[in-house]
Amino acid sequence: MAYLAALVVVVPWLGWSLAIGKTVRMARGTRKAERECAELRGRTVDRAVEKGEPRLQNGSIIAKISGGGCTVLKYTPYITESRDGLTVHTAEFVLGGTYKNLVRLVERAEKEARLMSVVFAGVKGELQATLILQEITGT
Repeated sequence: MAYLAALVVVVPWLGWSLAIGKTVRMARGTRKAERECAELRGRTVDRAVEKGEPRLQNGSIIAKISGGGCTVLKYTPYITESRDGLTVHTAEFVLGGTYKNLVRLVERAEKEARLMSVVFAGVKGELQATLILQEITGT
């Protein structure tokens, strides 16, 4: 009789915890994410849009984030996309220096320039970091 009671309690509990429970949690998370996306669709992007001359295109961002023992080896600005009065400016920096100085520069860039991505590579004894920055401007 104890085995039958254990089966009645244990089997449904195992089924819930191993299969159904995870599915229910995932479904709840999906519904929550869908609600958040629906709320975000109605919002505007005005807070992210910079007015005036883009800092990435004129190179003024270099002075703001460079220094501290790092050298700018390459700077390539370009326009990624432009439509409906908004323009996405992208700039690729290749910087060289010691690990410590590059990490400090990346930290400064994250705070000052809304850093998008970083790639570190070692070339002939010197460490290089490639920073890709993006800026949205409006007319």
